[in-house]
Amino acid sequence: MIAESATKMFELSNGSKLLYNKNLGDVFAIDVSVNFGSAFEEQNNAGAAHFIEHMFFSGTKRLSRRQIASKIDSVGGTINAFTSRESIHYYVKVRSKHYGLAISTLFECFNNCEFFPKELELERKIILNEIKDIHDNPIRHTLSEFVKLCLPGRFGRPILGNKESVSSFSRRDLLSIFKRTHFPRNTIIAVTGPENASKYIKKIEECVASNTQRKPLKLGRCKAKPIRKEKIIEREIEQAHLCIGFPAITSASSNYAAFSLIEAILGGGLSSRIIYEVRERRGLSYMTQPFLEAEPMHGYFTVYLATNPNKVEKAKQVVLREFEKLRKQSVSTKELRRAKQYIIGTKALEWEDSLEIAKDAIFAERSGWSWQEYFKAIKEIDAKALGKVARETIPSDEFCFVLLKPK
Repeated sequence: MIAESATKMFELSNGSKLLYNKNLGDVFAIDVSVNFGSAFEEQNNAGAAHFIEHMFFSGTKRLSRRQIASKIDSVGGTINAFTSRESIHYYVKVRSKHYGLAISTLFECFNNCEFFPKELELERKIILNEIKDIHDNPIRHTLSEFVKLCLPGRFGRPILGNKESVSSFSRRDLLSIFKRTHFPRNTIIAVTGPENASKYIKKIEECVASNTQRKPLKLGRCKAKPIRKEKIIEREIEQAHLCIGFPAITSASSNYAAFSLIEAILGGGLSSRIIYEVRERRGLSYMTQPFLEAEPMHGYFTVYLATNPNKVEKAKQVVLREFEKLRKQSVSTKELRRAKQYIIGTKALEWEDSLEIAKDAIFAERSGWSWQEYFKAIKEIDAKALGKVARETIPSDEFCFVLLKPK
């Protein structure tokens, strides 16, 4: 496990950080994380980070879109990307002997993405359809509206942007933003593989030009506070979809490990408090998912429920009671031990995948702690300390509610 053998950090000659974890299996994974996501954007550029992510593998002067994909497909590898509120990730996973191919292909795009007009218009259509899908999909629609309500301003905007901004982006706009954001010192690279770090470093430094003068971009912390808010949306649907939650701690908080335990107690598996009480015991919801989204500059916790419209109020009251119980009553030794083992066990299973190790190495580095420190904190937290964090972070009444229901 990554927690048992520390991630090693290297400062590359081009100014970027490289995080390395040795993996004894026959797999090499690389994740290149750019310090730029939807929360960095101004309103008129909403969706730029996500649009750039879509364009990243769309072609260079040397390689077409299909040639880029074919290079990785031909060795049975994986190539993809995703955008969050605070970063963009581009990643490749291959058998270890193809590490050079993975690195050179990824950085060919990093250095030389052309934003060809034909490819740009293709991706624009795809993204506009994706934006429509948020509205068409009740789950995504409810969650999107909840984040807007819970985190006003730039952190609450949809990562995809909106129809108007996505429709207006020119090649020049996107290429300009790409060049302002995609440079080595604004990038963290994580690799996992069986070879020594020096071998990977040499290949990466061959592929990425030096640019050490520019400083990384900065993002201010989200200032959202718990405030009671409610939004009801009526649509031509049959079931009701509900989100209940509040602005929460960030991943950079000293209480992040403790809140991870709170998340596990409330929503970690079928036996957790909210899932058991709402779904398993009372049958008030056919889909029940409590979760924390946290990055270094923002965080929120929500419980998503999909249910029959006439069960909404009962389900809502059960969730609120569980929040109140956790604020006021001490967690038993048995339940705390179960939550700790749940976190340790799920993370161990995730880390069977080399790519997840790379992604999590970046998450920890951006958040300012190591996985050794995280698991040490998890093991040391007692019921008294957990209760203190619950009282400090879970509101008494200042919850955000979004309900999507039938007309």
